[in-house]
Amino acid sequence: MSYVMQFWSVPVQQLTDRLRADGLGDIGRPDDDAARAVVAAVEEEATFLDSVQHGSSGGSWFRNELLTDAFGEDLADHLVDRDLAGIVWDEYPSIGWATNEELRAALDGLSDPTDELDEEDAEIVETILAAIRTVLDCGTDLVTVYT
Repeated sequence: MSYVMQFWSVPVQQLTDRLRADGLGDIGRPDDDAARAVVAAVEEEATFLDSVQHGSSGGSWFRNELLTDAFGEDLADHLVDRDLAGIVWDEYPSIGWATNEELRAALDGLSDPTDELDEEDAEIVETILAAIRTVLDCGTDLVTVYT
């Protein structure tokens, strides 16, 4: 089994407004149907940028080491899961997000996060960096779907 983190470009406020309009706002922890509806809303409102994947045995490493070491704890946590429109994620799928301003702040002064990584890990980080740079260039926000 593998896990995938998808990267999407969309203003978070636009997505929040859509979720509230669909009756999904402030529901707390979503059931399976609501989680699918949130993912569908992301797919309809946002532009897909890219994705990365890891095996189930590497989940803790991916979340707690690779992302944190490359981008800092705050941004790593925001990319894995973050409350959105009153929806709380504690199971897969989860939605993460960071505003354009948060991404700029996280990358400001960041040294090369691929500097001491092996080729495979560096490729994952480069894919994430490319998605972040695209969002920064577009002036939108970054939303992730982690399944």
